[in-house]
Amino acid sequence: MIPKIKILFAAGILGCFLFTLPFAAHSESKIKSLELRISNLEKKLDSTVLVQMYERLELLQKTMAELRNENEHTLKILNELQEKQSRLYTDLDNRVRELEKDITSQLSNQTSDNEDEIIETLQEQQDEESSATIESSDDISDEESALPPDALAPKEDLPIVKQPVTETDEYSTDTDNVVAAYRTALSFLRETQYSDSSKAFSSFLKKFPKSRYSGNAQYWLAESFFAQKNYDVALIEFAKVVDTYPNSAKVADARLKIGYTYYEMEEWREARQTLDSLVTDYPTTNIAELAKKRLQRMNNESR
Repeated sequence: MIPKIKILFAAGILGCFLFTLPFAAHSESKIKSLELRISNLEKKLDSTVLVQMYERLELLQKTMAELRNENEHTLKILNELQEKQSRLYTDLDNRVRELEKDITSQLSNQTSDNEDEIIETLQEQQDEESSATIESSDDISDEESALPPDALAPKEDLPIVKQPVTETDEYSTDTDNVVAAYRTALSFLRETQYSDSSKAFSSFLKKFPKSRYSGNAQYWLAESFFAQKNYDVALIEFAKVVDTYPNSAKVADARLKIGYTYYEMEEWREARQTLDSLVTDYPTTNIAELAKKRLQRMNNESR
């Protein structure tokens, strides 16, 4: 009986195994199918990501190229604007320079007219001796010499009267401040405020020693002291015109006033020598005529 039971148990176990065998094979097939589908999905997923990344890269490259072109275009426009601005600045600077020259020329002409008025005022204020002195300044303005172009050259070291050196030669262009300061000093002299004019001209020479008006200012400084009868100082200041500004149109006038100053100081020998030298150095000129008149007066006075 027992052997039969064992046989039946073994047969049951074998039947169960044979019954489950098809189900195991089918399950294994499904697993393999799922693995294959997962693998395909992974491949598709990887391919899509790569494509997207490539498309994004192309978009970035395109954007960078567009930005680069815009930057180059902007730089070109900026360079053109800078060149245009430079041309405009140069043109404006040239126009301003021309305007400054015109203004300076006009102010210079006005200044000469004012000096002529000052000369006339000094003629009216001074006595006969001073009036004879101022006549030379009336005929020889700060902008034009009384000597003819063909006048004989001096026989001594003193040069013949020349036109004042302009700003295009030795001196730089005078600013409005320079011209205004010079005209202010002249206004004091015109109003016979000789103390103020001497201070103003002295200040002008300290501030603007290289101005085109410096030679004239030195002469009018000396004239201010002469008008105050401060002959010692006037003599020194007139001599500075000759020594410091040898090309000034006031050199001949200053030499004449040196002779007059010696006369006022009653230094007859020095006065005669100075006046004689003017007659010799500047013959046939108004300066020589004024010197001759003073020499004749000295002869009449037995000086």
